[in-house]
Amino acid sequence: VGAVNPTLLWRPDDETRVTVGFEYARAHQSPDTGIPFVDTGGLASVDRKTSYQSPLDDSLQNVYRVRFDAERKLAERFRLRNKFYYTEMSWESQGTLVSGVVPIPGAEQVARVLTILDDRQKICGDQLEAVVSFKTGPVRHDLLGGFEFTWLRDPFTQEVAFIPPVPLLDPVDNGGYPIVPVPPLGLA
Repeated sequence: VGAVNPTLLWRPDDETRVTVGFEYARAHQSPDTGIPFVDTGGLASVDRKTSYQSPLDDSLQNVYRVRFDAERKLAERFRLRNKFYYTEMSWESQGTLVSGVVPIPGAEQVARVLTILDDRQKICGDQLEAVVSFKTGPVRHDLLGGFEFTWLRDPFTQEVAFIPPVPLLDPVDNGGYPIVPVPPLGLA
């Protein structure tokens, strides 16, 4: 996990303020499958460090954000503000989900599926505001009005594939099996 977030503030005069910010964040990790429930309704009695993950588990997220804020005081009690923003995010992830424990005496098996996500999001928007400030006695008021537009694009695919079960008490997964998504279980 890493991130950088530089910001620049520019004040060309006493009435104007412009802020430009950029952010990049990256997260690369292996999802955690967790401990399965057994037929008695509780968690399996295994060491909490036991892993039912497949060797394919991996998650990578990249996020880019740009923001531009400008404010201008036009009169003693009147300000105009504009906020523009753009975010682009990509998320590629494969993660094992536990489907349950098959109760075979002495050889209980943990059923698993692999979820495969490819998500690309883009968000863009602008917010324009006018602010009028006034007082009624000792109380200050800010009256705000404006409009905002937002554009969102989120094409993604999520697939589900069955992967071989592993023993409950000794879950060793060496991989090497074919990954065949089951189309009716996926989303797009």
